[in-house]
Parts: sequence; C-alpha cells; structure tokens
Amino acid sequence: MFGREAELQLLHDSRRALSGRRGSLVLVGGEPGIGKTRLLAEFVASLRGGRAPFCALGEALEDAPRPFGPFRSVLASLVGACPEVLSGAEPIVRRTLGALVPDALVMAGCALPM
Repeated sequence: MFGREAELQLLHDSRRALSGRRGSLVLVGGEPGIGKTRLLAEFVASLRGGRAPFCALGEALEDAPRPFGPFRSVLASLVGACPEVLSGAEPIVRRTLGALVPDALVMAGCALPM
C-alpha cells in the first residue's frame, strides 16, 4: 500500500490504545476513489489472528437511507460477530439493538425483544 503508511499507523495506534482501556473512534473521509476502502481493508486484514476479534466498520453514504446509518452498520457488524454476548446483555441493551438493528438480531438467531 503505497503512500498510506501514516494513516495505517494511526489506525494501529488507535487499536493499541484499546489495550489501555482508551477507546477511540476513527473517521476516514475524503473524495471518492482516493483509497479509503483499500486502507480499511488493509487494516482489517492485519488484525487477523485474534488481536482484535471484534472489529466493525460502518459506511456513511451521501444518500443515507436511514438516520444514523454508519452507526447502525457498526452495531449490526458487532451483533453478527459476537451474538453470544447478547444472551447476557441487559434487557435495555437488547431492546435498543432490536429498535436499531432488528435484522441483525434475527440473523444472529436472537429473538426480538418486546
């Protein structure tokens, strides 16, 4: 990946900060075709091997079909990656996820909360 070493390093530094219990959110933006998706694909590929088992990406499209689309996308990815965690989640968490990403809960085999 030519010319994106600094950006890739920033992503890895943000991931390492999680081990110190410092969460972060990284927004990648720019004009179409400059390599945002490629950068993130390289980053996610480097996480293989258990170093970051729960990694989620969300896309912010210009014409988002639903409010909070990127955040819904991230939540749906996390639900799909670790559905077993939902069994021990508080009812309010399950209800909130049911309202935001009902399809992800169904695909994960979780009953939609009432």
